[in-house]
Formats: sequence, structure tokens, C-alpha cells
Amino acid sequence: MNAIPRIQPNQRLASSKVLRVFKEEGKRYCMLVAYPQSGKSGTFQSVIRNLLVNDYVKRAIILTGSAETELRNQLVEDTKKYNGSFYETGAIHILMRQDLEAKLPALRLATRFPRTRSSSRRSWSLPWTTL
Repeated sequence: MNAIPRIQPNQRLASSKVLRVFKEEGKRYCMLVAYPQSGKSGTFQSVIRNLLVNDYVKRAIILTGSAETELRNQLVEDTKKYNGSFYETGAIHILMRQDLEAKLPALRLATRFPRTRSSSRRSWSLPWTTL
């Protein structure tokens, strides 16, 4: 069995910020914003592993708007590398744009996030962190 890849210090910091959103703030969603090649995959794989291992969630769904087959293959391989047993048992699902289009042909985009009051105007509120 292969060892789980180690994550870098910047990934560990971002991972702890995301986990704080789930564990301390009780949120069920979070957005990770980062530059290409900055460690997003390792970060979210670490978060998924922590939440599944510690029974905070029973299932994780990785959603991406990309339709590139090469990126899908890379995502599956990374998920197997970081979280193989969870992926193999079906606790982790990967859904890409083509999966959603095939399963939900009428769905285009209808997403709403909780609103918060910001001074006298309304704004969208979504917890997020950066690498």
C-alpha cells in the first residue's frame, strides 16, 4: 500500500482554515481560492480525509466545472493517492461538468448562498480561504 503524500506548509495552513469553517463555525460549505499550481488539490484532499476520518461527514463530493478528460484522470488519481480507501468504498464522489450535464440535462445554474447584512446593503456570504 502506498503512503499518503505529505502536504506542504501552505497546504496545511489553508487546510486548517477550511477545517475551522467546518468544525468551529458549523458550515457545510467553503470555497478555496488559490493560484494554479499552489496546492489546492493537496489541500482539499487533506480536508476531505480529515472530515471523513473524524466522522464529521459520511460522504464528500468533489465538483468541478472542467470537462477536460486529462484533468478528470488527474483528479481521480490524486484522490486515490490521498484518499484511496474512501474513494474505493464510494465515500468520495467526483462530478465534473459532463457528469452533471448527463445526469441533469435541465440543470443550468441555480445556486443561492446565505445572505448577510453588510451596513445598509445586502451581500453574498460564502466562507473562503486562500493558499
